[in-house]
Amino acid sequence: MRQFHGPRYRRTAESSAGNEAAGPSQRRRHCIALLQDGAECYRLLQRPDHELCPPHHREYKELCGRYKDAEEHYNRLVEPEIGLEVEGVKEKIAWGRKTVDLRNQVNRRFFSQHAGNRGHIQWILKLEGKIKALEGTLKSEGDHGKSPPLPEDTEANNQEHEPEQRVYRSLLSPEIHMSALDHLPADSVFKLAKQEMLIFSEELVTRLYNIASSLNDSAATLEQPGCETRIEPDEGDLVVRFVFREFLLWKADADTLARANKAESIDAFLRRCFPSELQDYIKFFELFGRVDTLHFLRDAICDYLLPPGASPTVILGGVVATEDKQRRMTIEGWDILYSYFSDVVEWCNVEQFCVRSEDMSLIKRLVALHRYSKARDGEPEWLDKDNDVSQECPFAVLQGFVGITKGYSDPPITPVTTKDGITIERRSRCYLTGRMAKNEPLAKDLIKELVNRVARYIVIVYDMESNEYGFREVVSRSDELEESPWITRTRSVAVGESLQNALWKIEWSLKDVLSDLELIQRLRDRNMARDYYEFIIIDRNPGGAFNILDDVADALIQLAGDPPVQEIINKAVQRSFPMDQQRQVLEAITLDVSSAVDLNIPNVHYEGSRVRSWSVLDNNSGIFRIKPKRSKSDLRITAKILAEMESHGLITSLKTFQPPHTCPAVVRGTDGLEDLYFDYYLGPTDESALRRSRLISPEISLSAESLYEFAQTFRAAHPDAVFAKGKIHVHYCAWPMPAMRHGALGIPTFRTVEGHLFRWNVLPFDSPLSSRIWQYFIHCETNSKLPFVRFVQTTFVVCAKSPEDAEANLKILLAAAAKHDWKLSVPPPSLWTVDFESLDLQTLWVGIHPAMYRRTDDLCELQTALEAEPAGNVSTSSLQ
Repeated sequence: MRQFHGPRYRRTAESSAGNEAAGPSQRRRHCIALLQDGAECYRLLQRPDHELCPPHHREYKELCGRYKDAEEHYNRLVEPEIGLEVEGVKEKIAWGRKTVDLRNQVNRRFFSQHAGNRGHIQWILKLEGKIKALEGTLKSEGDHGKSPPLPEDTEANNQEHEPEQRVYRSLLSPEIHMSALDHLPADSVFKLAKQEMLIFSEELVTRLYNIASSLNDSAATLEQPGCETRIEPDEGDLVVRFVFREFLLWKADADTLARANKAESIDAFLRRCFPSELQDYIKFFELFGRVDTLHFLRDAICDYLLPPGASPTVILGGVVATEDKQRRMTIEGWDILYSYFSDVVEWCNVEQFCVRSEDMSLIKRLVALHRYSKARDGEPEWLDKDNDVSQECPFAVLQGFVGITKGYSDPPITPVTTKDGITIERRSRCYLTGRMAKNEPLAKDLIKELVNRVARYIVIVYDMESNEYGFREVVSRSDELEESPWITRTRSVAVGESLQNALWKIEWSLKDVLSDLELIQRLRDRNMARDYYEFIIIDRNPGGAFNILDDVADALIQLAGDPPVQEIINKAVQRSFPMDQQRQVLEAITLDVSSAVDLNIPNVHYEGSRVRSWSVLDNNSGIFRIKPKRSKSDLRITAKILAEMESHGLITSLKTFQPPHTCPAVVRGTDGLEDLYFDYYLGPTDESALRRSRLISPEISLSAESLYEFAQTFRAAHPDAVFAKGKIHVHYCAWPMPAMRHGALGIPTFRTVEGHLFRWNVLPFDSPLSSRIWQYFIHCETNSKLPFVRFVQTTFVVCAKSPEDAEANLKILLAAAAKHDWKLSVPPPSLWTVDFESLDLQTLWVGIHPAMYRRTDDLCELQTALEAEPAGNVSTSSLQ
């Protein structure tokens, strides 16, 4: 960490500031154009985002059209490759001068307080260089006495050329040395005025050096205030000199820039300036540190660290970039800013020094890694977890997500209140806005992941690089019916009336959040490129605690493959620090990782190889009465199991929100592996209708005894019969039959804790009465059609009148199973036996039970009572 140095500049109150140094950060109400005499225009703007009043906007377009026409004429005049047409070169120079004059007028009158001035200056300097080269060529040719005849009968001859112009300078100009006035009498007014002006200018230069001593580059060392010792300029001093260069490039006209381009040092330039110019520079440095001057400091640091190979412009002996695309705020730049300019830079305005979105990601990572935390008294603090949203969750910002704003209720809002005879219901949702650079490797995956969490969040993502004229390009968003989802809403009725029929009044919505973000971009981030995605994440469920940022961090960790915490930190350090500093930084990092869990969960392969118990909820309905808090491991296991189920077509991910019926819980099985259980409660059971249903008929028995009784009956009819016990392969946690609608609730759905929403394609084990529905289905498809087979849940017994009939019966059974894509396990006919007692038909395959499983007989007693009742008639279609 660099040693903090005290403030270098005398700062005045912001209220004392004039408009001289005002940049685009100030929110204006008046036109920024200057009149032809240099006076201010005080016409009001029609819209806040406008900069010019209508008359000046029209004049601006007219002047732009004129200089573009002049430039087109200039470009059409081609220099001959052989020989020199003097009049042609003179004509090209004249058009070039006219183009520069018009463009300079546009620059001075319409961009005097605009960062876009830089591009105009670059263009003017480039064209002036070409014109000077032409003039030099013309002069060189003239010195050799070459004066070819003028071409006749050409369009150029018919044009009326402007007379040759000469440049005259006043004797009072700072560029005219005092010796040029030696021919005048000692008491000449001009000579006396010149001497007084030089004295006044010297006093102004001295005053400027007293304010910003770093500017004095007349010697290799600098004076220290109150001390005779001189020191070499440090990085802070050199950056201050670049601040001055940036100010000139931003504000000065073409003539001033031409003088700055020729000057070899700042001191030499200042001593050739007019007093009025020096007064402007003094005023600027008096106000330096005001919010609308910080972009000069940013550009100065970037240009001071400008990498080789850039195409800069030389001003006052130093090179400055003319386009932001050449600039970057690297860790060296942030170190300089923190070490030397913390008197003007705080945690809340570091964003103003970012050129591109990756610069913002970098500084936020560095702050999260405690690079700029207060180590000793007197040092500044850029880490403020209480106020900086981006620093509330370090593992979000370390992976590239920068939180911007948030909304939440603290303390939680009381939903319904009564006051003055009025009952008011108020609902409020948490929300988060954030950014992620477009070049972040996980940016697009995060967009997809968050948008898919429809059961938890409403997500809208914008591509800000395409944001023009206030239009935001939506990259992706949740499939919502509302164009502007609400954040806070209320409804009220008189005491005693029902709130259910009252209309909601929206107090805060997505539109208001976007308005806040536009204000932030206009006031704080206006000089930063918008090469990022902007996220708006709204918690769908009102009244909850704010944990959206933690969920974003967890989603990024999951997308990265659940790396250990230390690996995340290592990667962030490698991205942010030079290689020679990384080891030292890692040793010094003391992030709070107490809540982080390193996850190393392998992929699961349950489908086709493992069956969860299908009767747990039937026999132990209290398994979900105690719902422990789900751990990160539980969430990852749930995601992996569901991913496999979705890949096999058991469930379908929903992209449009609908109310979910349940959320799965993770329960460890007796084999040590985790299973998912779904606590479906779709309303009270109509026991009267159930008693009349065929689901409770004796032939739809779930008892294993029915297999044994069937075998006994078959043996009694066929003494030579042979038997085999088999198993039907069901899904991991569902029956191999289509999902069924449950009245108005439709097909059962469920959500995950993270917010993914799924619908069943098959009948889940845990759906109410699913075991009986499956038994009824398989009874209709096999038991009632094939007299030699009997299925009970997952187990069946297949018979043949004699060993010779076994193979034929087996083919018929397999053909029936193939119609439904069922998979059966059954011994070959050669292994069928006459001793069905040895088959243990009283035992069914029931899958893996939970380790906490404890059978209760409550439901068994109810089923026994129901089975004793006579069955009513019910059609198959009524169960669909």
